[in-house]
Amino acid sequence: MKITTLNIIHPQFGTILSETFSDAVQLKLFLGMVQASIDSGKGFHHFNVTDTLIQVPAAMLKDCLIFTNVNKVSHTEQVLAKVTA
Repeated sequence: MKITTLNIIHPQFGTILSETFSDAVQLKLFLGMVQASIDSGKGFHHFNVTDTLIQVPAAMLKDCLIFTNVNKVSHTEQVLAKVTA
């Protein structure tokens, strides 16, 4: 299984956003929202209704470095992480 982390890093303020995804569809949707925000110049706004509210102004977002990291995680590691949590 792949775990992908999306990082948005500003040169002055450091890490603005670091989101981890285990589902490729969720990652693609989130990346699409970030891309649309960059293209529209209106900034990035996201609220997941439970615990996350993100607002990055367009002026700050255009200066950010945006990249993903992919880590492969075995099913055993997933189960152990859930059991020990």
